[in-house]
Amino acid sequence: MEILVTLTEKEILETPNNEMLGEKVRNKYWEAKRNSEQPQYDKCVICGKDTPYLISTHIDLRDGYLEGAGQGCYQEHICKNK
Repeated sequence: MEILVTLTEKEILETPNNEMLGEKVRNKYWEAKRNSEQPQYDKCVICGKDTPYLISTHIDLRDGYLEGAGQGCYQEHICKNK
């Protein structure tokens, strides 16, 4: 995936030195990268399909999580291997 970073002429001219300009470019890059990433859903350990839970969702807030095994979807018509 390619991430494009754009600086305006005003941003370039108002930045006092190259070090600060580099920092500005790097900050814009990381902001663009965060904004471009799709949310990642945990996969069911049984069927391999996406579950309704983000990877960042704490396991205490999930249904179907088996500690030591992982997340199961356990949803009718989704997990054919239950």
